Amino acid sequence: MCCHSNINYPDCKIGGKIIHKIFSEDLYLLNKFTTGDEVIITINTDRRNLLTQSHSATHVMYMAIDLLKSDIVTHILGCHIKPQGGRLDFLTDYRFSQEEIKIIEEKANSIILDNIPTPIEVDPKYPDVRYWICGDYKIPCGGTHTKNTGEIPLIKISRKSIGAGKERVLFQWK
Repeated sequence: MCCHSNINYPDCKIGGKIIHKIFSEDLYLLNKFTTGDEVIITINTDRRNLLTQSHSATHVMYMAIDLLKSDIVTHILGCHIKPQGGRLDFLTDYRFSQEEIKIIEEKANSIILDNIPTPIEVDPKYPDVRYWICGDYKIPCGGTHTKNTGEIPLIKISRKSIGAGKERVLFQWK
């Protein structure tokens, strides 16, 4: 979830369990494991790196939208990332103009080119809550991130109406 640092975070959950989902094609594995078994896993690092870049780019796009139209970012419906890009969905009757989308894209790419460090900070009160920090932004997020904005490829931003009272802002690699 993306949130500006001035917002209370009612959706942050602490003390939770980490659940690993098994895909339907891997259900045969369920009968092969018992509690305490050691397993070896592999991560597709190329895909993971692209998702890390997309995840961080979504935060940067959020920042650029907030700088242009701060009232809309408090109404996020959802976020989706994929190796080739990502999107943010908002609950709003507002529609971004093509000129505003161009401004958001220019600002996001400026943030990327500025190569701003993006450290992760642990909440001192709740050790399983993590914050992604970029300049003055502090966003609660436990995902994977680049070490700085310069590791994110430049992005192309577009918009789409996804129904009454909803607006989608998308990005893909340039």
